[in-house]
Amino acid sequence: MFRRHYICIVCAVLVGLIYVLPNLIFINSLGEEYKGIPMLQTANEDAYLARIREIVDGHWLVGSFTSFEYKNYLPLTPPTGEFFYAIPSLLFNISPVNTLIASKLFFPAILFVLVYYLIYLLIESGGSVWQRKLSSLAGAFVVTLGYDLVDYRNLWGFLSGKIDLTDQFLLWARPVNPILGAIFLFSFLIILWGILTKSENSCIRILTAGMFLALMMGSYFFSWGIAVSILGTVVLIYLSQKNFKIVKRLVGVVLVALVLSSPYWYMSWLASQNPWYKDSILRSGIFYTHHPILNKFILASLVFYFILIFIDAFKFLGGHFRLREIASFLKKEQLNERNIFCLATLLGSLWAYNQQVVTGVTLWPYHFVQYSIPLVFVFFITLLHNIIKKWSKLIWFFVVFLIIISSLAFGIYTQTSVFYKHFGDYKKLQLYDSVISWLNNKEKDCVVLISNDSDSAIKIENLIPSFTHCNLYISNAFLSLMPSDRIYHNYLIYLRLKGISAKSIDKYLNEHKPEIRKFLLNNWKEVYQVKNFPDFTYSKSESRIANIAKDYKDFSTRDFRSELSRYKLDFILSVGELDKNILKQLPGTKLDFKSDNTFIYKFAK
Repeated sequence: MFRRHYICIVCAVLVGLIYVLPNLIFINSLGEEYKGIPMLQTANEDAYLARIREIVDGHWLVGSFTSFEYKNYLPLTPPTGEFFYAIPSLLFNISPVNTLIASKLFFPAILFVLVYYLIYLLIESGGSVWQRKLSSLAGAFVVTLGYDLVDYRNLWGFLSGKIDLTDQFLLWARPVNPILGAIFLFSFLIILWGILTKSENSCIRILTAGMFLALMMGSYFFSWGIAVSILGTVVLIYLSQKNFKIVKRLVGVVLVALVLSSPYWYMSWLASQNPWYKDSILRSGIFYTHHPILNKFILASLVFYFILIFIDAFKFLGGHFRLREIASFLKKEQLNERNIFCLATLLGSLWAYNQQVVTGVTLWPYHFVQYSIPLVFVFFITLLHNIIKKWSKLIWFFVVFLIIISSLAFGIYTQTSVFYKHFGDYKKLQLYDSVISWLNNKEKDCVVLISNDSDSAIKIENLIPSFTHCNLYISNAFLSLMPSDRIYHNYLIYLRLKGISAKSIDKYLNEHKPEIRKFLLNNWKEVYQVKNFPDFTYSKSESRIANIAKDYKDFSTRDFRSELSRYKLDFILSVGELDKNILKQLPGTKLDFKSDNTFIYKFAK
């Protein structure tokens, strides 16, 4: 296979290099100035690195990667994907950071090969092999490099200079999720195609498909949510055809997946018994709603599909519009495994967005686009080759060529632009190496309180969980089982560190409402001001917010050291010297380390 598809391997390596080169060039450019802090310029990349480091540090469940007290509780999000990074680090004694950098070469390249192969299977055989390969390459390039080209509003804004699309590296540079979810999903779909079309080795395929589905179940809701939705759609289609042999195989896949993922489901059930569970999952993005979501991109793709097949039938019948003959043609020519499979990917994706209409619960469904967009790309390329190429090879070639060139150009431009835009920022981060090294020489699982919220302090706060074995006293990472009282306590501490007086608290709260939402979030509808889900009104934070001023006036009169001692605290880190008024309230607290403008004080318990 590798010899027959060597061009795919070459292009996959090229894609991997496009992803990894910014960090390799960054490290090489800094030379001796590089202190181990790479360019982590994708969403939540530092948080994923922190979760990987937790495993390496021996906290395998990753109950909380920021807070010491909840570290050994059951996780809301099991670290299944993180183990794919942590295990190489443990086996080969490689730092998690270097493993993460290496993954940017391998994982996007693997995804490229999987997308290529799935499209190659879905394209009708019998024609030119090189044309089949070219279409498959186009699909793989647009999924891995041209993902953002689908958003025509942002694209037009970018081309007109009104929007900057170069604030983050390409989507699949983000570690753990969604990249591993995509690899598992496309592996699952390739095997699912084999289950539908081949009778030999069906048991092996059922076991392997079940394994990938189980991996998705144990790692990322959005990948297994779409996978199960597609699988369910395929089952319904084959049930309608009374093809019970295929249905039995598909049921077998689900059973294997449930057995292999049973530790995850058991762990989830145990976590649900925790009294903090209900509030914790709301803070993780859960919505209790029956409100449907309209995905225009998928609906437009479905309309496009039906228009194409009717035009194809109309052309096949010589331009005569005879409904009975068109229906007969469609049944004979279009209801084949390829079209059933492609249609199921769209209908399944649409159902994943709207399953809450029946179940009454969903998890931030906007993340489904990470997988529904690549699946629509696969669908479009398959239609382009199987139908449009029959009408005009010139149109097919032009579109395929345009997709490959635009995807390559956009991918290279994005990676290059983000690199140059943020090079200076990450070069400055190397200055915090002395702070990181000092903390790593302290006791494992020490706890650091960041005393101010300057830009430099925020940068250090993000670095501590990712690059040290210490924890944070105050953090906005709430994706763990933790009581709301601790979050409320943290906010009161934060206000006191800022020097807010009892007299000025009312005015301060009135002028900092976004900050209150950030700290005291109860659910993501409140935090992100989501207009969807009008039937979701669950909120406990309003009453709590109304009491902040009253509670803080009482809190500001209490002994500050006693309040800080309610939870583990070892060091107080300040950018600039710690405020003298704060030091007076913390007798015995002494300066323990100083590096440039960063001061770390030993907290006197």
